[in-house]
Amino acid sequence: ATQNETVTLDKGYITPVVDLYEPNDTMATATPITIGTRTETAMIYKDTCASTCPSASGDVDYYKFEGKAGQQLSITLYDKYHPTAPIGNVWATVYIRDSKGVTLKDSLGKALKPNTVTNILTVTLPADGTYYLQAGAYSHLNPTSGEQPYTGTFINSKANLYAVDIKAN
Repeated sequence: ATQNETVTLDKGYITPVVDLYEPNDTMATATPITIGTRTETAMIYKDTCASTCPSASGDVDYYKFEGKAGQQLSITLYDKYHPTAPIGNVWATVYIRDSKGVTLKDSLGKALKPNTVTNILTVTLPADGTYYLQAGAYSHLNPTSGEQPYTGTFINSKANLYAVDIKAN
């Protein structure tokens, strides 16, 4: 186009899908996040896999943040089942781990994860320190509550979009 010439873009525009947080597949490579923020849209996807992957090879994403003992948090997971703001095409889940990698559990000894109606995980942090959020596809992580070796089904797709919002209560 020349100066002052009008160009009409009438073929549509698709935002390219880029995961800004990779590589973040382990606690050691976890992406730092801050309480009070929402992540950009991320992807549960592995370039090295076809449409399916062996369970052990499926994508899992880690984020880390600093927390204080007694701090109450609400961690909202945005995925295809979020009740008011769905994104992507994946049923995702998120677990919270302490600085040693131990998954935080409820009073019955079950791993904390988001409520299936609200998509919110609520937690009171037990100690000061670094905490990790482990995000992935529900079908991939749920059978082992996020513990390796993963045994669940992993479907690889660039439509596996999600975001996490972490707020102090």
